[in-house]
Amino acid sequence: MKKLLSLKLFMILAALTFMTACNDDDNPGNTWTGTTIGNLVKVDDATYYIDTFKGNKLYVSNYSDLVNNKIEAGSRVYCAFLIESENPKGSTYQYNIRIYQCIPLTVKEPTHLTPENAEELGNDRINLLYAWSGDKYIDIQFQIQATGNITHTVNLVTVDEPEQEKEGYKYLELRHNANSDYALENYNGMMSFDITKILAEEPNLKGFLIKVPYQNGVKYVEVAYESAKADIEPITPQLTCL
Repeated sequence: MKKLLSLKLFMILAALTFMTACNDDDNPGNTWTGTTIGNLVKVDDATYYIDTFKGNKLYVSNYSDLVNNKIEAGSRVYCAFLIESENPKGSTYQYNIRIYQCIPLTVKEPTHLTPENAEELGNDRINLLYAWSGDKYIDIQFQIQATGNITHTVNLVTVDEPEQEKEGYKYLELRHNANSDYALENYNGMMSFDITKILAEEPNLKGFLIKVPYQNGVKYVEVAYESAKADIEPITPQLTCL
């Protein structure tokens, strides 16, 4: 599996994993066909699948590799894989896949912003590269600038007084605390936020309006919420290098 670069993130709720450039040695034949984010589900000792954020169930043929690398069932993961076969419509699993990279993601709940925790949450610059929302999660890919020697934290927060509003959208803020680290190099990361409580409070939610302190200034990003399981769609052949 691909070499990982960890930024000494040992705080229980704030551990982030950062990935280095893609390594073709991890991909025999250089024929990547897809990437996804989802939960690793164990049916029995010989049956594992990825329940993706799109609602697909991807049967993992090389489940033993995940077990040997101590990736536990129930983990939320980012995976890159080869599609070995597509199953007939109506099958339990839409695709059979062979995973070549599987990265467990940190999962947190959004935090409510208060005067007491504002300094701890920080408001340092961060670039939101991508965001997806479906099922009970918001999954984000982000970029921060760091030396690689100091712990950073990233959170989504709710607030009492939203700066902007849109009907049907929940206002959130992306908060980054660099802990006075120097902005030396760019590091990319991914993480997930469990939005179960927000969905219980707002069952007709259409999406999220997220305030992001980008490197070039503050922007407000709309992220639609996919409440229903998505129709099965072909997976576009590509290599996503994060």
